[in-house]
Amino acid sequence: MSYKIQLKADGKQFVVEHGEAILEAALKAGLNVAYGCNNGNCGLCSVRLLKGKIDKIKDSDYVFTANQKARHYFLMCSNT
Repeated sequence: MSYKIQLKADGKQFVVEHGEAILEAALKAGLNVAYGCNNGNCGLCSVRLLKGKIDKIKDSDYVFTANQKARHYFLMCSNT
């Protein structure tokens, strides 16, 4: 199963396969997205979910503030 993701900033779309990290899929699609460690520590790949649902695929050490959590921020490297 695959899922379509659309970026609000520029409207670009890409496909994420079930169980694949959103960051990995974005990079495979040739998108220029911010990231650093790719293991959930630095927070550079944090984005905000505006619509839809995500599933966590790996644990991360990055800590979101209560405000960020309430606004549905997540790490692209750790979610599908």
